[in-house]
Amino acid sequence: MGSTFWFTARFAKTASSAQSASVANLKSVGSVQFPSGKARILLAEDNPVNQKVALAMLRKPGCRTDVVANGRDAVKALKNSSYDLVLVDCQMPVMDGFEATRIIREKEAETKSTAMPIIALTASAMQADRERCLQAGMSDFIAKPIQPKELAEMLARWLATSRNSSE
Repeated sequence: MGSTFWFTARFAKTASSAQSASVANLKSVGSVQFPSGKARILLAEDNPVNQKVALAMLRKPGCRTDVVANGRDAVKALKNSSYDLVLVDCQMPVMDGFEATRIIREKEAETKSTAMPIIALTASAMQADRERCLQAGMSDFIAKPIQPKELAEMLARWLATSRNSSE
């Protein structure tokens, strides 16, 4: 006669199921109206899953988004194109978000141009981390995992500020 075995398995959520959940949550977020048409956003994020989730959230309100994987590429992208806002991960290879922000702010000061909103994306959500981001020249701060409603509200606030100061 044979033996019969049974077991119970518990599986952790994978990044793809977390991504699907985040994309599904977008349906519950109201449409955010950006002033003067579509927003052009630069996303500097090294993690491919985080890139996909952020892109899905940014497409919902109709943002046109370019993606780079490190701060050095973000600085280069800003030389070649104009953006309404930058979302930058604080911890990236090659050049982190803090160094990229410092370079962007120095270039703005040299050219006497209006400061572009730079929003930090970080897994560190402590008050000291927020202060470090602001001291580095970032305009605001979103803790990961990014919540669709929080991102939409932040974009609406900073894009309105950006568009008003450039008019």
